Amino acid sequence: MDLAAAFFLTDIYGAEDLSRLEADVRRVAPAMKRVLPAAGLEIEAQAVELEVLSEDLDFAMATTLGAEANALSGAAYGAAYRKVDRRADRERQIKLIEDLGGSLDSLVHKPFVGTTLSVMHKPAQLAGLGEIHDFLLRGYKAVAKMANAREFLDLVVDRERKLVEALFAGDDSLLGEL
Repeated sequence: MDLAAAFFLTDIYGAEDLSRLEADVRRVAPAMKRVLPAAGLEIEAQAVELEVLSEDLDFAMATTLGAEANALSGAAYGAAYRKVDRRADRERQIKLIEDLGGSLDSLVHKPFVGTTLSVMHKPAQLAGLGEIHDFLLRGYKAVAKMANAREFLDLVVDRERKLVEALFAGDDSLLGEL
């Protein structure tokens, strides 16, 4: 689960600027609609929605925290979280993580997906789609390492739902000291 946790924390929740990845997705989306099955398009749509929503929520938190972001405490984070007050979006974010993870878990067990991704590495680089391809390959490898991603997903989703409940109830104790 170490590889999955690393992918989740750096690629999904990371603070990295994802504008290049988003631009790549927008550029290849028309072609993907022609060649991908419906399940592949659904995964793409979930990933883009999750990325956009996560960036928007992160921006709202950073704006609310302002200078406090440099010396962040659990109490300051909790107060900012409540001030941003976007519970429905937080719940949607968690649902997207759960759905996307389940979809990826199903996809990685289909024959030839890993081989196809590996073979497409050089063509993707040449087409200027290296970043999106590398993202997909890292995600594939992270999920494929697990016999069943459900246990990992359940752990993440359960933790995130408990955190949302606690923070909106005014309980910052699950955050510890940041």
